[in-house]
Amino acid sequence: MTFESNTSTQGIAAVEDAGGAAIAARSLRRTFKGGIEAVRDIDLTVAAGEVFGFLGPNGAGKTTTVRMLCTLLPPTSGSATVAGLDVVRDGAEVRRRIGVALQEIGLDPVQTGRELLELQCGLYGITGRRGRERAQ
Repeated sequence: MTFESNTSTQGIAAVEDAGGAAIAARSLRRTFKGGIEAVRDIDLTVAAGEVFGFLGPNGAGKTTTVRMLCTLLPPTSGSATVAGLDVVRDGAEVRRRIGVALQEIGLDPVQTGRELLELQCGLYGITGRRGRERAQ
């Protein structure tokens, strides 16, 4: 599956250094236990300033791809950059630079508000006592 864009716009310095791609993925793949391939070899380029959306049937790998791009799920293979940063190697910095509103929150419905805040702290590298204090 290949998605390419010809949109040419200005972006932040890191994006410009990455050849204008706000998001780039090459041969991105995610395989779950049992050999289930949720995403198979996606190539994707989204230019700075471009609006892009995933459309497809349930089970097509849209949510899995977005979770890999926003560092919530590591890819099994392939590579991806967001704002010029590698989503695996530079995950914490990617999370500092982006905002994501997923369609479904995918959280435990019996989690407390404090537990949700502690989870968000952990996603941003604020852990342990400091995370618990921030969630207060």
